Amino acid sequence: MAGGTWIDQNKIRPGVYINYKSAPSTLATMGERGTVAIARILDWGAQEKFYTIEDPADCVQMGHFVTDAEMLFVRQILLGTNRTNGAKKILVWSLKTTGGAAATVTVSSTFTATARYSGAFGNRLSVACTLTSENHYRVETLLDNVVVDTQDVETAGGDDAITQLVANQYVEFSGTAIQVTSGSDLTGGANGTIASGAYQDFRDALAVNQFDIVIYDGSDASEKSNFAQFVKSQSNEEGNKCQLVVSDYAAADNECVISVYPQSLTLIDGTVLSAQDLTWWVGGASAGANVYESLTYAAHPDAVSVTPALSKSQQESAINAGNFALIGQFEKVQVLTDINSFHSFTVNKGKAFKKNRVVRTVFGLCNDIYRAFSLYYIGAVHNDEEGRKSLKGEILNIMNRYQGNRALQNVVADDVTVLKGEDVDAVVIEIYCQPVDSIEKIYINITIS
Repeated sequence: MAGGTWIDQNKIRPGVYINYKSAPSTLATMGERGTVAIARILDWGAQEKFYTIEDPADCVQMGHFVTDAEMLFVRQILLGTNRTNGAKKILVWSLKTTGGAAATVTVSSTFTATARYSGAFGNRLSVACTLTSENHYRVETLLDNVVVDTQDVETAGGDDAITQLVANQYVEFSGTAIQVTSGSDLTGGANGTIASGAYQDFRDALAVNQFDIVIYDGSDASEKSNFAQFVKSQSNEEGNKCQLVVSDYAAADNECVISVYPQSLTLIDGTVLSAQDLTWWVGGASAGANVYESLTYAAHPDAVSVTPALSKSQQESAINAGNFALIGQFEKVQVLTDINSFHSFTVNKGKAFKKNRVVRTVFGLCNDIYRAFSLYYIGAVHNDEEGRKSLKGEILNIMNRYQGNRALQNVVADDVTVLKGEDVDAVVIEIYCQPVDSIEKIYINITIS
């Protein structure tokens, strides 16, 4: 008896032909938010590369513990609010600099140790060399007086022991002969200044990565404009829906740009975050918030005061202008309202686009559909009635997931239409959706009898 699988009902021999498949189900899931990108001058490490931070311990890649002062920006990005998470992943780009110097020490005319990278971090290094026995040397590299590398070398004459030393993760050695020293500090390490075009290099590298928020923590007006154009291009042309967090740039007037009002924040330990520094916390909290969460009235967990404090009229002006501002009330520092810089409303683009929760929902929906179609549909699904029906079903499945998380409401089949496009390989999709916002205005009438 014949058997096997079948495509068409064209078998010649008698037999049983069986196909097997799984029941139809959605291929896509709701994508996780939480990736922040930022460019910084680092005092240690290779330049023009990304350092990925997914755990506080990952800061050691940049030469520091997360508790170090140099990692304040990381702590703020990861912090979150009193009710929402901070960033899940940080892509830290080490900016190209000029004028920096690597720390070095000349132990003797024949023995030199040089930090592997330029930057002030190298000044924390030192080297020590002891004669452990005849013709045997122990060379130690120390960071903050703690041994981080040990090498034992030996020589018959003393002039060739240095050739056995190898560079470690902190220093490189040069010269012709080892010199005994109880401890010689490296000095002269200095951070450089941002090289011309360094931020453009960052944007070029970031363009091929997936991220939710990019932070620009500088004050240069031209760079603010460049970053705003970058996120708009990423969102509107490249298919990666994202936002920029920057200080004092409501002039951007776009849902892709969150403009942090020029305020400073004082933390419990006395640290003061400037307006530019505040972009770290706002960026991390904006990335960490889910599509069904708003930051309105969410509090900074470690803040004790905000300056300047805004009057009622100043708060209203900040909102109308498109600024993300902070207020102090009930012994907390809270987000006034979770908005972006968009404020020039039109018939086709109304007030809803000003609200970041709505934007997160719409951007998330777009990114999830883009991801699903790129992975499973483009080039793999027939452009016929059944294929287009499959596309519609996938979109509705994604939308229903959003509705299940209370990010969308009133989802019905008619919200999605998929029609054949003008070209034989094209489709045109129309989607209608109702994002859910958070309750922010409560009007109460009290009648007393």
